Amino acid sequence: MIKTIQLACDTKDHLPLEELEPFQGDLKSLSATEFAKLKGHILKTGFAFPIYVWKSPEGVNYILGGHQRFRVLTSLKKEGYVIPSLPVVFIQAASVQEAKKRV
Repeated sequence: MIKTIQLACDTKDHLPLEELEPFQGDLKSLSATEFAKLKGHILKTGFAFPIYVWKSPEGVNYILGGHQRFRVLTSLKKEGYVIPSLPVVFIQAASVQEAKKRV
């Protein structure tokens, strides 16, 4: 049986999980309990909110909003789940400094 994460929202743009890069690193973290809670929520109700992304001048898709969901989805992929291309919203910023201000 194929385990696929269901999408519960849609946007104009979608990106594969592998084309997203965390912008904040490990600045924020979730406790194991909160991580499990978010994981359970995504498995039960689907992926319901887009990832906010800044595309750098070099073409890197940095996550501005959605780091914890990205971490959970990465974990689910390692467990064998199929992650479809994710709904994203592109945020405009002319530089890294401007992107940091938008976080």
